[in-house]
Amino acid sequence: LLLLLCLIVEVMKGHQIVAQMKVAVERWPVVRERSGRDLGEFLRNVYITKFNKLANSGKADETLQAQKQLFALEDLLDNKYRNEFSRVEDTTFTGDAGRKHYSKLSSKSQDTYNKEGFIAKMLKKNKKK
Repeated sequence: LLLLLCLIVEVMKGHQIVAQMKVAVERWPVVRERSGRDLGEFLRNVYITKFNKLANSGKADETLQAQKQLFALEDLLDNKYRNEFSRVEDTTFTGDAGRKHYSKLSSKSQDTYNKEGFIAKMLKKNKKK
């Protein structure tokens, strides 16, 4: 009877954690332009299903793991790490960094440092074939 009661408590915890996770996932933005590569889309479509199985397993260690994952997602949503470890400059890989440092990254600049640029190397390989 005690074992059954413990199992019921774990299942109840799991349901509560899943409800909290659904709220957290809905807070995560979805970027439509990144379809198939967007984290918000992944969380809603793939991750939540795996999370449900983990949280509702009825096993205390798996429920604890699900709770830790929930806390980690909430920390990301609340910008905990961004605020705690602030950067001098936000960086992106969408091309902004390339435009900002174009003079250093250009083939002409590479020639200045006696280094062959990426495009020049590729063109050379294609000519040999």
